[in-house]
Amino acid sequence: LVPLHIFRLRTVAVTNIVTALSGSAFFGWFFFAALYAQRVLGFDSLHTGLTFLPATLTMGALSLGPTARIVSRFGPKKPLVAGTLLISLGLALLGRAPADGQFVIDLLGPMLLLGFGAGISFMPLVLLATGEASPAESGLVSGLVSTSQMIGGAIGLAVLAGVAAARTGSALAVGQAPTAALNAGYHAAFWLAAALALAATVIAASQLRSAQATPPPGDEHSGVEQAVHHGELLAVAS
Repeated sequence: LVPLHIFRLRTVAVTNIVTALSGSAFFGWFFFAALYAQRVLGFDSLHTGLTFLPATLTMGALSLGPTARIVSRFGPKKPLVAGTLLISLGLALLGRAPADGQFVIDLLGPMLLLGFGAGISFMPLVLLATGEASPAESGLVSGLVSTSQMIGGAIGLAVLAGVAAARTGSALAVGQAPTAALNAGYHAAFWLAAALALAATVIAASQLRSAQATPPPGDEHSGVEQAVHHGELLAVAS
């Protein structure tokens, strides 16, 4: 059983809320971007997968060291806030992609923003979450962050799918073409996901304290490396 006293730590409680909200947005991105590429633009499975390549390459490149240097210079809070804001912006841009969209014009920019936002926000989130926990409880807190992302993502995706289906049904009822109606539903899902990511941004900016990013003497980079590894696991799980 999870000892409930762990949630008395303000940072632990807030970071789990932020994780759940951003997880909902993240799951919505992967789910609805793939549907948009396949069912609206008519991409096959290979081309649909390749649309995510700019984002995954950006996240991978950031995990090799740039994110750690950004956190070392600015602390974890600012990159977290900036990252979730970029995720919100990327989702909002996907929420305006037309039914006759093109990859370079309508997908590449949002995918790069989403990849950069995710790449600079995962590690700071873990650092902040474990910052107030004792060494004996740091593993528990990391597990809670992962669980919050999975639960938030599952619940959020269910809500997003319901909103998309309702919007598509309404569009069909007024005589829109099936493809245009599907795209209208996906737009509604992307906008709601963008709102969830923006809510995570506001909560992180207003409720989290700034923390020192410099590791303790004799342990340089160890905490950062652990957070990078954990952030990579969160991205893969998504």
